[in-house]
Amino acid sequence: MRIIPRESLSVLVGVLLLQVGSETAAECTIEVTEYLMRPLLSAPSPSWRCCELWNNLLLQFHYTRRNLTACEQHEETASTPEPSYAFCQLMLDNVRADLEGDRRMHEREMTIRVQVAQMEIRKQEQEKQAMGSELVKMNNEWRPLYLELMLTNIGMGYVRQALKYYHLYLEGNSPNTLHGPIIQWVYRDPKRENQRLDNLFTFVRHLPGKAVKLALYRLIKPEILKRPGQREGYVAAVAGLDAARIVFEDDNQNEYHLYTDLYEPVEKRWKSQVVAGKYEELIAFATSHPMHYGEVENSFSTFKPEEWKKLNVNQFITFPNRLPLAKQRLEALLMILLQLKERNQSDFKNYLVKLAGEVDICEALVKKSKDSDSAQDKLAEVKRKFLEIDGNNDYEYYLRESKKGQSKSG
Repeated sequence: MRIIPRESLSVLVGVLLLQVGSETAAECTIEVTEYLMRPLLSAPSPSWRCCELWNNLLLQFHYTRRNLTACEQHEETASTPEPSYAFCQLMLDNVRADLEGDRRMHEREMTIRVQVAQMEIRKQEQEKQAMGSELVKMNNEWRPLYLELMLTNIGMGYVRQALKYYHLYLEGNSPNTLHGPIIQWVYRDPKRENQRLDNLFTFVRHLPGKAVKLALYRLIKPEILKRPGQREGYVAAVAGLDAARIVFEDDNQNEYHLYTDLYEPVEKRWKSQVVAGKYEELIAFATSHPMHYGEVENSFSTFKPEEWKKLNVNQFITFPNRLPLAKQRLEALLMILLQLKERNQSDFKNYLVKLAGEVDICEALVKKSKDSDSAQDKLAEVKRKFLEIDGNNDYEYYLRESKKGQSKSG
């Protein structure tokens, strides 16, 4: 075994380190300290062989080279040092300054936009006020024409058009300002006042609001009562019944006079005519105003005992078939049948024979009726009453008896 002197080992280590230093990057500085050299220069164990010492040297060289390589790689891949606090603060101040500048510029722009918008709004408001004033002026100029068009359409019975001009006239005005001119127009022409009133009643039914309707009825009432032809006929009856729908619905006792003063006198007069066998006015009312007649028809077909005694029953039995509508006739026939046995205990069968003939006449009209289903039901009810009254003989029996009497008289 060959022993390497310490001086030779030092030289060898120096050569190796010089070789490693030449292969590393210039940026990586290696300091070979005494601590590193001490293990290499220390006296080898006497028992070490030359090959073992050499291997130990190579191992130390390997570790040293690996450390140098790691140092070089670290230097090459090291990130840029973080900026200093002063540099970061400078950047932050610059960003804040930029943001503040943007904010001020945006604020100036928004202020200008708001000012422009406010100017535009003021301009539009001024234009709107000017247009509103112009519309009011135009409406005032057109109002007399609206009134005339409304009255003309009422007179012609064109309710929808009349309502259109009614609302145009009232824009910005109370309805009370219009009621007076309407009443004056109705009575401007005595020859047409009844027809105008009739059309006016139809118009009033379509007006919005109960208060407006009652206000017109209150104005109409004294005008009707001043004229005998109106207060004793259908004009007063229609006005009173129209007002009654509103008054009774709300139980407005303060307005009952519209019904009691207008309708009740007419009802009393017509009832006395029926008892006396005069049906013309009542039939005319049933023909011209079937809806109103339907509301009160039973009051002209039912009688108190003292009235029944004055009634010519044989004549009154012919009254129903003088009415224009099948449903009016059937209702009147039914009312007579309901009273017949109670009022005529002894000779009601003779009246049933005559009534059967009238029911047969009515049945022909029922078959032509537009409302045939309900009329057929009513007709069946009338026929059933014959058996209910007699107890033994039905309608068919009395109809045969009626036809026998007609053949004998023929």
